This record gives sequence, C-alpha cells and structure tokens, in this order.
Amino acid sequence: TINDYVKNEHAILVNGTLDYSNGYKNATKELPKTLASFRKVELSNRAVEIIEELILEREIKFKEQTNYLFVGKTGNPIQVNSFNASLKKANESLGKNKINKTISSHIFRHSHISLLAELNVPVKAMMERVGHVDTETTLKIYTHVTKK
Repeated sequence: TINDYVKNEHAILVNGTLDYSNGYKNATKELPKTLASFRKVELSNRAVEIIEELILEREIKFKEQTNYLFVGKTGNPIQVNSFNASLKKANESLGKNKINKTISSHIFRHSHISLLAELNVPVKAMMERVGHVDTETTLKIYTHVTKK
C-alpha cells in the first residue's frame, strides 16, 4: 500500500500479502508467510520515480479512494492473473525474439536473485532482500535461473 512506501529512505516495507479468497474486489491484506518475509527493501532511483508516477496517477484517477499502489482500471488491486496475461501478451509481441518459457510475475523475483548473485551480493543479503529463511532456497533459484 501507499503507507508501506518510505519515500525519504527510498524503500518499501514488505509486511503483508494480499488474500484474494473473497474475490479481487474484496482482497484483504494479511500477514506474510514467515517472519523473514517482513523486511524493508531499498529501491533504486528509477523504482522511486516509477512509484512517484504511480502515486500521482492514482491520486488523479481515484482521488484517494484506494490505498494500493498497483491498481487496475477500477482502483482495486491489480489481479495477478491479469498482470501475467499482460506479460504473456507483451512476450508474444516480440515474435521470434520472445522468451520461450512460461512468463509470470514470479520470473522477476527469480531474475532479481540471479542478478544479485552475478553482482556478488552475499547470499545472506540476498536472502534478507527477498525474505527467504534458508540459503538452499535462494541458491536453488539462482542455479535454476542461470542454467539456461
């Protein structure tokens, strides 16, 4: 939510997950899976610019009717399946240059871990950034992504 964005620290707090069990229009913020999931993630300058643009757009379109950063046309939280459908469509538009694997929002998480590893970020720092509890999970994702 907008309350989880810490502008002066260029960070976002991860302190919940959306539960869509009552439909996306009735999504509720619930506690994350593990204690390690609670974290503050530093943002790049470009990420901050994008969030600032999203906030401005949200304020213009919805006049503070929603507290969510990532919303659809109605101001409700964007549906994961809608986002994934948009990713698939964008990938298909690449024609012969498209990525020949299933594309979903989760691929960004895996790619992020892989890029951090390539930058020689210590495994412990990667784990804290993505909310993993054990090293094995982080390393498994990195080796899975970098195999190809």
